Amino acid sequence: MVGSYDKTARIYQHNKETSQYTKLTDIKISDQYLYCTHIFKRNDAYFFAFGGMDKNIYICNSEGLPVNTVTDAHKKTINCIVSTDKYLITGSWDATVHVWDIDSLDLVKELTTPHQ
Repeated sequence: MVGSYDKTARIYQHNKETSQYTKLTDIKISDQYLYCTHIFKRNDAYFFAFGGMDKNIYICNSEGLPVNTVTDAHKKTINCIVSTDKYLITGSWDATVHVWDIDSLDLVKELTTPHQ
């Protein structure tokens, strides 16, 4: 899965035998650049998380359909996103790291860096 300056996320499938990638779908979810993507699994289902210039977090199901959005998740561009079993974690050019409950997407904690 990749995000792009063309404001589209693309999901690919890897063929281990040929080492080739086949595009499965394009997801047009934002009207601004997508800087970061992340795949995570919940209850035997895969989800895709996206962040970018519009400061929102988008969660899509495995078919690329939106299932949840956090608007204005940060004050500036979201440039990284990862997850654990319980949390979705986002970083931003606003010098903060936000920790979100992975099921409800409620903000659990905000960490700030000493330099900006």
